[in-house]
Order: sequence, then structure tokens, then C-alpha cells
Amino acid sequence: MRIAINLTAVRSTGTKSYTSGIMPALGRIANDDKFLVFLSPDAADLIVDKMPRNFELQITRVTSSVFRRTIWEQVLMPRYLRKWRADVLFAAFDIAPLLSQCPVLLAIRNPTAALLAIGYFSGRSIAEKGKAYMRRLLSYLSCKRASLVVYPSVYAARLLGNLIGVPPIKRTFVHHGNDYDFWSVKQESAPMLAQYNINKHQFVLFVSEFYFYKHPEVLIEGFARWRGKTDNTGYKLVLVGKIPDRDYEKELHQQVNALGLENEILFLGHVPRSHLAVLYQQAAAFVLPTVMETFGFPFVEAMASGTPVICADTEFARELCGETALYFPAGDSHALAQMIEKVVGEPMVAATMRDAGILRAKQFSWENEAQETLDLLRKVGNSVTSS
Repeated sequence: MRIAINLTAVRSTGTKSYTSGIMPALGRIANDDKFLVFLSPDAADLIVDKMPRNFELQITRVTSSVFRRTIWEQVLMPRYLRKWRADVLFAAFDIAPLLSQCPVLLAIRNPTAALLAIGYFSGRSIAEKGKAYMRRLLSYLSCKRASLVVYPSVYAARLLGNLIGVPPIKRTFVHHGNDYDFWSVKQESAPMLAQYNINKHQFVLFVSEFYFYKHPEVLIEGFARWRGKTDNTGYKLVLVGKIPDRDYEKELHQQVNALGLENEILFLGHVPRSHLAVLYQQAAAFVLPTVMETFGFPFVEAMASGTPVICADTEFARELCGETALYFPAGDSHALAQMIEKVVGEPMVAATMRDAGILRAKQFSWENEAQETLDLLRKVGNSVTSS
């Protein structure tokens, strides 16, 4: 089968994690097919040396601009697909070329439709709101165009499928994998921790881009409550990830200053992947209070690292973490403080969570995701051919 894959939208941390995991796994198992892969330069840097000869890679330079990329996908990509005689297209990130005659397996990963439904963009700029509505419209039209729509979780399939109006018969899900061997292998930690001025097992960790629905402010408040009621004054809160909104960044720093914890709450921004692995492994607990995810790579990465996970009690968090995590009512900093105390103050609880999390993380493999995705691509391609 001749399979085309569109990876031109790869830019964010999540899309990079997906691409660097799924593509080499596809290369290891898909020996009987030919592939044409459209890449952004960011995606090329991740996989160009890892793909076998049956993968033809085409780097597309227009992808730094959303507008230019959209025009390219809608106008020029159909020509490439027709010329290459693609049997099926895997549109990996939410949008498919609407005028192409090639059958499409569409992956929906972005929660834009759900964020619009809860008013997330109400206070944003006109340009940002316009981009969100355009993305939702194109996703809606792409879902109608696609033969099958795949989501990264059961939760995402239900929520986003209902919001966009995808018939249940066209929905399916495939969980993402994770680089278990990378996250689980213990690494030398002392020099790196010293670089950030934190001590082994003496910090609580947050890893994510800082969007409002991730609720880092709830974690900051919960950490302050926990630290104020215990003798654990040596503990720090380490926050890893970019803060796209400068006003929101200012609000978070003002919150920290008001609590008098400027030296105990550290904003590290983006850190190298090797550093992130050490931070996961040496954290006393990983906490992510988010109330909106289509999957949530940090949950699985933390479990694979053997780190106890604490999260808001949501459907998607329970789908990923099962009984391995501790849950608190979303937005409740008092309950969050109690969960931190339970992990830090009860070593047996933490040890049980570590062991259970490691076993759980092994269920999420790139090989499984690659095989399930390949099966869906063949199903879509063959069904159109046979009809």
C-alpha cells in the first residue's frame, strides 16, 4: 500500500513527542508498504536519520506560518498525493486537504473545539480567536471528509467527537506510546540537580506548557498550603514548561511573591530532555492539575520514571493513570495539599504508587500505537479500493 503522512504541523512539545516516537516505530514494522511523509523542518530534525528506505521524506518550508501551511495543505498537497498515487493519507494533526480524492485517516489531537465550548478564548485577541474558529471549522470539514477519525483517548473521542459532530461509527481511538526505556533508565543526577539548586527527592514537579486550563495556580496554592502545615520547609516546587501568555506569567509570579515563596518555587522554562528525565526520576511527586487534555504525555512519562502521580480527578486522567495515581477534586488546593502530604509523608504509599505506575506505563508503547495506526490506514485504504 502507498501511504502518505502529513507531519507539517509539528512544532509544539506534544507534536514533537508524538513524531519522534511513532515514526521510527512505523519504520520498524511497515516493511511491505511505501510511504511519502510531508515534514516540517522540526519534524525532519527528529526522524530524518531513523527512517528506512521505503520512507520518502519531503521537507516543506512553508510550515512556520499557519496561514501559509493551510494554503499549502489545501491547494498543493492534493497534487502531490495524486502524482504519487497515494492509496491513503494519514492526516496526523487535525486537518486534512478537503479537495483531495485520496481516502483519509484523520487524527484529532487538539482540544480547540472543547476550549471554545468552555469560553477559553473569550478574553483573547481577535487574531487568536479568529485562528481558533478557523481551526475548528477546518477540523469540522476535515472530519466530514475523512473516512475514519482517530483520537488519542476514549475521552477525546467522546468529547471532541460530540462537539464537532462526528458520527460514532466514524470514531475510534489509539492511545499514544511513550519512550519507556528512556524515562525509566536511571541517570546521573547530582550535577544536574545542583545546576538548578534543588535536592534529590526534595521537590514536587510540574511539567506542561502553561495554559489556563492546566491550573498551575492551583498547584502553587496547594504546595504553599502543604508546606505551611508541615516541617518540610526544605522542599521546593519545580515548574517546567513554557508560558506562552506574558500576562498569565506575570499573574503566576505575583501569586508566588504574595506567598513569599520566591526562592522555593522555581520556573525553569524549557529544559533539555535529558534534564527532564532526571527531574522526573528524582521528584518526590509529580502533580498536574489540568482539567483538559486529549491525552497527556507527562502523566505517562512520570509513571514510566517511577514517580508518584497526583492529578485532578478527571475522566482522561483516570483513563491514563487508572488506580496508580492519587486524585483530588479539580481546583481544590486544600485537597491537593492533602494528597502531597500523603505521598511525601507515607513512604509505603509512595513506593506502591511507583511500582504500579511503572507497570501501567509499560502498556503505552510506540510499537502498539504504530501497529494499530497501520491497521487503520490499511482498513481505510482497502475499504475505498474495494468499494
